Amino acid sequence: MPFRREIDPRIPALIKADFLLRNHRDPKITFAMSDKLVVKTEAEREQLASELELSEDPKKRSKQILGYRSYIRSIDYPWWRNGSAVQSEVPSVVVHPSGNGREASPGEIVEVRELT
Repeated sequence: MPFRREIDPRIPALIKADFLLRNHRDPKITFAMSDKLVVKTEAEREQLASELELSEDPKKRSKQILGYRSYIRSIDYPWWRNGSAVQSEVPSVVVHPSGNGREASPGEIVEVRELT
């Protein structure tokens, strides 16, 4: 990707540790870690957060981590790829005017309209 920016490798590690702890605490998700792994992951998250000089306030730190997460997601999926695209990079995906695409079945006739 030509628009890929270099990011600090500690940021994805921080996001992963935070994501694991969030999933462990979420009762809707069947994901469990051992107590030792939870303590280790929390220590890793705290160490990475202090290295990146994040806030000491837990709520503010959580918002900062989520901000990093959305920033990395925006790098991987920039807004112009999520908008109403006209052409798809993948030839088997039909792109609708709303920007939503679906895979065309083999042999399916796809309606192509000319933009006027």
